[in-house]
Amino acid sequence: MVKNGKMSLRKIQNSDYFLWKDGIYTFENERLLDIIEKLQLYYDVKIVVKDPEIFNVHYTGKFRQRDGIDEILRIIQKIQRFNVQKDTENNIVTITK
Repeated sequence: MVKNGKMSLRKIQNSDYFLWKDGIYTFENERLLDIIEKLQLYYDVKIVVKDPEIFNVHYTGKFRQRDGIDEILRIIQKIQRFNVQKDTENNIVTITK
């Protein structure tokens, strides 16, 4: 951290922060909207949510990268019910309520 032109070290609050380097994605009390943005980057897929109401639901969890986006969405569906449709030709996942 830089303050008043001087650099200082600060301990990271969340020890899970760097788990992505080991192929583990962590979400702590994050909105579905934020998780979707990350999943799009992680899996190079476009995710379209047809019902923005579900954006504000918060989730906490850890997922292995190798589990894939299908498994991550399946687990999240256990908390907030929604439907997933995949268009593999265009690499688009659509979420509806």
